[in-house]
Amino acid sequence: MKMYLRMAKDSSKEVDRFNRWPDLNVNSWEHVNINHVPRQKDGTSCGLFVIKYIQLWSGSKLSKRFSQ
Repeated sequence: MKMYLRMAKDSSKEVDRFNRWPDLNVNSWEHVNINHVPRQKDGTSCGLFVIKYIQLWSGSKLSKRFSQ
């Protein structure tokens, strides 16, 4: 995860030149590690997991558990 955040931070420098949305700057986002969350057991359902996390995220925790 740290590698992806670093990549986003590096690429955001280039995007900042054209940025009209101040909250698009990932360098300003708070980074929080959340433990004990559902994880995919295969290499293909990551998109579905992202959608489910978005649906169930309350801003500080998942509103309910889910599984594959």
